Amino acid sequence: NSNSPPPAPGTTCATATPICDLSSFNLATGPAGTGAFTPSCFLFGANSSVWYQFTVGATGSMSWSCTPTTAGTELDWAVYDITGANGCTTANLNANNVACNYNYSNQGSNPIGMASGSATVCPTSGAAGAAGEFCPPATLMTGHTYVIFIDNFSNNQSGWNFNWTGSTFQMAPTSSFTLNTNSICGTTGTVNITNNSIGASSQTWNFGDGSATSTVQNPGSHTYNAPGTYIVTLTVTSATGCTDVSTQSIQIIAPPVLTPTNATTCAGQSATINMAANPSGGTYSWNPTGLTTQSITVTPASTTSYSVT
Repeated sequence: NSNSPPPAPGTTCATATPICDLSSFNLATGPAGTGAFTPSCFLFGANSSVWYQFTVGATGSMSWSCTPTTAGTELDWAVYDITGANGCTTANLNANNVACNYNYSNQGSNPIGMASGSATVCPTSGAAGAAGEFCPPATLMTGHTYVIFIDNFSNNQSGWNFNWTGSTFQMAPTSSFTLNTNSICGTTGTVNITNNSIGASSQTWNFGDGSATSTVQNPGSHTYNAPGTYIVTLTVTSATGCTDVSTQSIQIIAPPVLTPTNATTCAGQSATINMAANPSGGTYSWNPTGLTTQSITVTPASTTSYSVT
């Protein structure tokens, strides 16, 4: 039930703060006087801007809403795809402009964002009603990194409430792996491991047995040399520095040690053979009697061998 702290907003694209999951968050107070960047659809320069960034782990639709917490606040915004080596330097290119909205309605403290049913087509500039503050959702692509630019045109340091309601894309990274088995009978055992993570740019494996960690994408197999319960941990990191961790357990279960009592008796005499197992429990199958109890009583007329599984 862990909770991530709310992201502190960066004031430039280069310092944009990573968002690591689709949890809603609140900004208590916005910065002032940080309007060095002006999106292409803005009629005037930005006054007080903040930046968030995230990487997509699974393709889907992006919807979001940001509501100012101070009356008389006008927010404007833009979303860019900054995937690639040139990153932030490509933010204002038309090809990387996902959506841009400079609609305003007399600083009415209207929510802004992207939502289904929006009639506004981005980019938009000019005066309109509250509905014009929203653009339609956009489809985000796996492996791409995006930034959200939000400008407080009123420059009053208002905070806001942000949510991802309606989004179907998956944020990177998601740590996930499968084992071909979670238990092996024997004094040693080898388990096969498959990495199913999404949106990871790097990974670290810990096999739980004190061996060296591994950073390969798929470790393939790992051998455990003694009975016990081991925790396999996969920590993955996205391109924006977000991490996610998943774990599974593997048990190497030693066969039980069987200790017989009354292992011999004379022909024609009865004897109770008890087979004590360590660890205790389990089921028994005797040969040649077919009995299934832990102890059996026998009266062999001649030399007879008894065995138990």
